Amino acid sequence: MEAALRGFQAGSKKTRLWDVEEPALFLQITDRGAASYCVRYSKPSGGRSDFTIGRANRLPVKKAREAARTKLAELTLHGVDPVEARQTAKTEAKTRKLRTFKALSEAYLAAPRARPQSERTASELLWRLNKYILPKLSDHPYEELRRRDIRECIREVWKQAGGNGKDRAGNRIANMCHGDIKVNRPGFAGGSIS
Repeated sequence: MEAALRGFQAGSKKTRLWDVEEPALFLQITDRGAASYCVRYSKPSGGRSDFTIGRANRLPVKKAREAARTKLAELTLHGVDPVEARQTAKTEAKTRKLRTFKALSEAYLAAPRARPQSERTASELLWRLNKYILPKLSDHPYEELRRRDIRECIREVWKQAGGNGKDRAGNRIANMCHGDIKVNRPGFAGGSIS
């Protein structure tokens, strides 16, 4: 397969080169010369489909064969359609990203009821979120956050404000975490964080 790829001329028509060692594996080469390893399989629901394993310039044929065998074994043993599994994984990754603490804080800041009274307090809140909270909690799914995680970050904000407990930005962050936005977890919203 690799020798055929080296001899392929850009501008030729789209080509499929089937592997002799792994009959379901083929090298798909576009008319522009881009090549990808693919596996042809029978879907559990009937019909055939092709699954792209990876680009040929980044993946040796030996690894492509291993990946093809793995995908076909998952399909045979567990009924896992590789195309559907990839689409599900992408959807779940996007959903997880939307459920992060960063997404929660952006929703809080965008909500009209959550806007601070003054521009100074708003900029202070944003600054403190970016400096103390988001570097530590930004990518965490908010469903998995514990009170102690948030409490530690907020204590740092209050400590930087002189520990007087009158810091409006720190209080806003506390409200965001525990009150103004309802996190659908029993026992999470409300309560003291100090």
